[in-house]
Amino acid sequence: MRHKLIVKVVNGTSDARKVSIALTGVEKVDHAAKLTTLSGKSPNATNNIREPEAVVPVEQGITLDGPKFERSFAAYSINVLEISY
Repeated sequence: MRHKLIVKVVNGTSDARKVSIALTGVEKVDHAAKLTTLSGKSPNATNNIREPEAVVPVEQGITLDGPKFERSFAAYSINVLEISY
């Protein structure tokens, strides 16, 4: 039976940030994972009538080398990694 791990990362800074992640207690992960990112141009970014999709979730498939990895996260973003192990 496969298990799924959810990792949440918030970057509240104005620059992309590289983060080192170590999944303690996990020996092996599936190489394919899913990353969902919600980000805006500023910390006050909102959707409005002129820009109804200024802030929308973006899903992408990513590849992991193992339970220890580095990943860069966009400025002003909330990120959810779905990792199977």
